[in-house]
Amino acid sequence: MMKIYLWSLAVLLFASCTMDDAVTEAQSEEEIRRALDLQREAWNSGDIEGFVSWYLPNEELRFTTSSGMLKGADELLERYKTSYADRERMGRLDFEILEFRCIDKSHAVTIGKWTVFRESDRPEGYFTLIWKRTDEGWRIAVDHTS
Repeated sequence: MMKIYLWSLAVLLFASCTMDDAVTEAQSEEEIRRALDLQREAWNSGDIEGFVSWYLPNEELRFTTSSGMLKGADELLERYKTSYADRERMGRLDFEILEFRCIDKSHAVTIGKWTVFRESDRPEGYFTLIWKRTDEGWRIAVDHTS
C-alpha cells in the first residue's frame, strides 16, 4: 500500500512539471533572484523598510531563527530595527543561492547562505525561504534563518 502511495505521489509531482511549468519555473526563478538582488541592495544602502518590503506585508508571514518565531511583517520590521539600529551593525550583506525550486505556480523555495561583512566580525549562516506569488509579485512568506 505504501509503495502505491509513493508511486502516486511521484506521478503527481512529475505531472505538475510540464513544459509550460518549466518556462514558468525559469521565469519565477529569474523574478525571485531579482527580488533577492533588490533586497540585498536595500540592506546595503541602510534601507531596512525596503529590505522587509520583500516579505508578505501581513500576519501570514513567519520568520524563525534559533531565538524563536515571529509572526507578521510588523514584528519582523521591529526586530530588524532593534537588531540593526545603525549602519555599523548592518554591515554589508551578501548571499549565495544554493538551490531554487518551484513548489507550484504560486509557491517557490530558495535555500542559500548569507554573510554580513562588518568591521569587527563576519556573521554567516543559512536560510530557507518559501515564496508566495502575490498581486505585487513574489514575496517571502516563510523565512527560516540560522
